[in-house]
Amino acid sequence: MKTSPEQRDKLKILTASFARIHKMLLELQMSDLERAQGIEIKPAARLGILLNDPAFAWLRNLSQLMAIADDVYFQKEEITSDQMARIK
Repeated sequence: MKTSPEQRDKLKILTASFARIHKMLLELQMSDLERAQGIEIKPAARLGILLNDPAFAWLRNLSQLMAIADDVYFQKEEITSDQMARIK
């Protein structure tokens, strides 16, 4: 079963919301880490921390869900209801 244009619009809103929430959570967690270590973390080091630091493992789950939602939203084919169910 194919999704409706309204469902695609909802997915667009969802992916944009994920991005905003992810950015806020990442910045908060990085600020906490900088405060705890008493240093400024350079942008180049942030990705490595996000990908490898155990303190950021919880945020990687959201990152993975965002990647799935983005892949579905930006695909050229019609979005199926099965794909939408994976995101919910």
